[in-house]
Amino acid sequence: MNISFIYQDEPRGLAHAISINKDFTGDDDFVVLLGDNILDESLFKLRRKYYDSKADSLILIKEVDHPYDFGVVKFGADGKAEKLVEKPKEFISSYAIVGVYIFNKSIYDQIEVLKPSHRGELEITDAISNQVESNINVSTHILESYWFDSGTRAGLLEANKTLLIEANKFDNVDSNVKDSYLHGNIDIKEKTSIENSNLMGPIFIGKNVKIYNSTIGPFTTIADNCVIENCELQETIVMEDTFIKDAYCIASVVHRGMEIEGKQTIINKLFAG
Repeated sequence: MNISFIYQDEPRGLAHAISINKDFTGDDDFVVLLGDNILDESLFKLRRKYYDSKADSLILIKEVDHPYDFGVVKFGADGKAEKLVEKPKEFISSYAIVGVYIFNKSIYDQIEVLKPSHRGELEITDAISNQVESNINVSTHILESYWFDSGTRAGLLEANKTLLIEANKFDNVDSNVKDSYLHGNIDIKEKTSIENSNLMGPIFIGKNVKIYNSTIGPFTTIADNCVIENCELQETIVMEDTFIKDAYCIASVVHRGMEIEGKQTIINKLFAG
């Protein structure tokens, strides 16, 4: 796979980030996929809907319980998108914009005339709203799978929980397990050592991890090159190259490269250095 990177010089908004790709995409249709989205639906479905509806833009949407945290789509009586509003203060619609789009080159014309929002950014929802108001064909596709906005601690942990359940895996090939109890679906990668510990799946443990005298799980992910000693971890994500000793962690995310030692209780926290 060949990957090209185009850097945005400062955070001027999603529409600005799209606009700097104009020369790269040329006359081609293109997909915009925000990197903190976790979902389980093929992009081929979106592409088929995009071309079948002969759309200029297609946006993926999902019905949510708390639409005030997202950009939302309001539909007219004909079932077509009538208005897009970014993080409305009053109820507009329960259909949130997921953060997956397909555009043709006409979106660049709309971005060029945008003015910064109250956040000081160029909003892609404003550009698509301009298309709607100009009777340009904007199509929508309702996401049928789960959707997690993993840009928050709670969203990341909920995504982690769902993906661990879906993995449904027990694999401890080439790992060293001694005097330990393992129960449930557990995925342990190579060169990992577990000693005198209890593991309750679902759990994912990466490469070259050392776990001593600890209770791990359920719903816990430990990335590569971590050392966990005399700990209890539940519903927690531990990123790579982390050392934790004598701690109790629940519903937390521990950032990469952290060193946590001493009698610490970490609950509902984003623990970063």
